[in-house]
Amino acid sequence: MKRVLILILPIIIYAQTYKEIIKSIDESLLLKSAKQLELAAKLSYQAAKGKNMPSLDASLNAAYLNEAPAATFRLPPLFTPITTEVGTKKQFDGTLLLTYPLFTGFAVTASVDKAKFEQEKAHLKALDLKRNLY
Repeated sequence: MKRVLILILPIIIYAQTYKEIIKSIDESLLLKSAKQLELAAKLSYQAAKGKNMPSLDASLNAAYLNEAPAATFRLPPLFTPITTEVGTKKQFDGTLLLTYPLFTGFAVTASVDKAKFEQEKAHLKALDLKRNLY
């Protein structure tokens, strides 16, 4: 009986403390992945809100020609050709475009609302998983 008690005693004495259990749950891969999904849903919501914001687009085009562009005109009464330059060798073209969605048929607001609900859903799933693990 003493030998059995000596063999069982180390098994009975070993146990985790409450702090160790909480720490292992907080470091659980399931909980970490749920938190990452929650973060992804939050960023998706922020991206969807950005569709309501104005956007500014800029573009610049440059062309370098070997020769200056010229046009030839033949005018009456002699119909002699007259050649004139109509441009330069260096040509630049730039645009600035500011767009703002005034009305999109509620498509943007519906996508923002959907992203918000997905964010709340991911948050509640993470809380439920944490509650179940504890």
